[in-house]
This record gives sequence, structure tokens and C-alpha cells, in this order.
Amino acid sequence: MKLDLERFTPGKQLRGYDDEETAKLKALLERAKTWISDHEWCESILDDYYAFGIGDIIGIFLFHLRITRARQGWAWVIVGDLPSAYVVADDAETPKAALVAYCELMQDWVNAVREGKDLSTVYPVGVTPNEEHASMLESRVKILLECTVHEIE
Repeated sequence: MKLDLERFTPGKQLRGYDDEETAKLKALLERAKTWISDHEWCESILDDYYAFGIGDIIGIFLFHLRITRARQGWAWVIVGDLPSAYVVADDAETPKAALVAYCELMQDWVNAVREGKDLSTVYPVGVTPNEEHASMLESRVKILLECTVHEIE
């Protein structure tokens, strides 16, 4: 896998189109850092990059992680006004591919909830598995796929 890191902005240099946008995107970056760091398998964040964002709606960040002393890896973290999730960069080499994979994971959860399937077989979403939450998540997934994914290079 070869990631073209020059396409992305190092987290320390993150800037939006104005001060308000910058503050929102930086808040999403901090949220993504906290969220991924809370995973037991994540020993530390070695580097972080901004790939895409819209205010406080969605942020896609690329993290270089120390998983164990001997192992490192890359993961996309997606946060915002939707459930946070990560996608291993080996499975998605671009932010667009990561967002599509994210949408597939979330739709799998929606389908499992609606079909009464075992949720241990799908990506965990931190809300009560009911029709209301499934509908809310599905509407966000639809917007991401119809509108947002086309904005990402």
C-alpha cells in the first residue's frame, strides 16, 4: 500500500476557509484523536493528517498508528454528526474509498437492525439498535453517498 501523503494536510497545519471553519475542523480532529486513542489496540498516534471536512458535519482524517511496539498501521477515522468509525487504510487507499467503505459499514448496521440480525457481525454503532436510529443513520449515509462522496478527490 502506498499512501500519497502530500495530498493531505498535516493536522498541525489544518486550516479551514475562515476562522470559524478552522475551529470546527480542529475540534473534529481532536475528537478523532481521542476516539481512536480510546481503542485498546492503539498504543499511540504517530502522525495525523486532514483529508476532507465540512465544518462540524464530517471530518475524514488519516492516522499513522503504533498498534504494538513492533507494528504500525494506517487508518482513516471518520467523525462528525454521525457515528465515529475507522477504516483500515489497507482496505481504502483514498479518503473517497474510506468514505464509501464507511457508508457500507453503516448500511450493514442499518440492515442488521431492521432484519433483527446479530449485531456482533457488523461494525458497532454506539446507539440503541432501533428503527429510529436506523432511519437516522440511513438518511445520513444516503446524503454522504449522493452529495458528499463526489466532493472528495
